[in-house]
Amino acid sequence: DPAAVAVYVPPDTTAPVIAGVVAAPGTIWPPNGKMVGVTVSVTATDDVDATPQCSLSSVLSNGGGPYDAAVTGQFSADVRAEKNADGSLRTYTLKVACRDAAGNKSWGSTTVAVTKDSPSARKALAPAFVMAKR
Repeated sequence: DPAAVAVYVPPDTTAPVIAGVVAAPGTIWPPNGKMVGVTVSVTATDDVDATPQCSLSSVLSNGGGPYDAAVTGQFSADVRAEKNADGSLRTYTLKVACRDAAGNKSWGSTTVAVTKDSPSARKALAPAFVMAKR
């Protein structure tokens, strides 16, 4: 056919770009041993796929046991509001994975910290900046 044109479309080999991963809440107080629900929002783009698929893939911590954190949904997890056995504050790392239609995958993460101070105490302890008159 004289009107036919061969078009070469190179394969998509570039993974999605994760621009942001945010957990809510980002801090948990009080450290009372209760499970707390956390949601994750992900912002991702891809150079070919308009809607890369993202999900929460795992939750890791700097202490605790296997029942102190669990992925409960595509963008949700439960984490235990507890200090570590040595008294140090616990931090959870929530890892997300994003995949495009071609199967290219990228990863991102965010953290949630269990704090020892109430939100009002943290605000009171925040440094104050005072401008001196000369």
